[in-house]
Amino acid sequence: MTREVAEATFKGPGPRMLCHYTHEESSEKIISTRTLWATCLTEQSDTTELKHGIALVEEVAMELLDKESNPFVQEVLSGLADFMQSRRSTLFITCFCDGAPSPFHIEKYGSVCFRFTQPRGGPPPLTMKCTGGERWFSPVIYGERDQRRAIEHYLPAASKLLVKHSKGSFQRGRLDWMASIPRRDLGLCLLTIVASFKRKNFYRDREWRLIFSPPLSLSSLAPDLIDETFAALIESQPRRHLSLRRELTFPPPDGELWPPLFDGSTPYDEVIYLPPPSRLAKLIARIKGQ
Repeated sequence: MTREVAEATFKGPGPRMLCHYTHEESSEKIISTRTLWATCLTEQSDTTELKHGIALVEEVAMELLDKESNPFVQEVLSGLADFMQSRRSTLFITCFCDGAPSPFHIEKYGSVCFRFTQPRGGPPPLTMKCTGGERWFSPVIYGERDQRRAIEHYLPAASKLLVKHSKGSFQRGRLDWMASIPRRDLGLCLLTIVASFKRKNFYRDREWRLIFSPPLSLSSLAPDLIDETFAALIESQPRRHLSLRRELTFPPPDGELWPPLFDGSTPYDEVIYLPPPSRLAKLIARIKGQ
């Protein structure tokens, strides 16, 4: 259902090329470590979209609560927004722009572009260094109208599934405990949707996001253990992030990688470097010296 929201937002085949823009200083770290970072949602430069998205979830959930008679579903829905607020720091994103490198993006986001080819229109060939997390790939949803539509597409359907796949009777004192696990999974899925929200005036970016989150519990009785395993993958310095590498199963790209000192372990297919060539030569020489 979560992936259906992304598919409904972006009609048509996925992009064949994705570009990750950054500044020269950051590009040196990417080249030397051969990894990209997925940074924490709460450490993005603008967190207003995240707060706005959680507020939209709460608003839609409250509208559903007015019509819902099942006490179990009521308990799950009533705590969703609070759960999402408490778990914002467990989601991590890496941003890409759809299409060939452009002067607009270079001027706005940085003079170095890491290009990823998409043979089948799927997500970039990036994953965490270790297993233990969910990976989601989604286009950014621009503007409140489409954002509300995405939540209204998801929450009512999720509420029906809770009724369809749950059985038993109300037990006083245990309802909150029983609701905590489905609330966790629905909250995490909604956070991956909200993590793709952005104001409409950024529409020209044509942005896509690779999102990483703790695994869904899938009715596990030990969700805390799942969270602890994921937390061990988080690096805190200089800010909270996950290190991403190229998937080992991804076929190597056709043609020669550039710059030529790279091998198949690099996470990207090509670097498009805009500063003067002399500075690029110095960078490569410095990396070779390391």
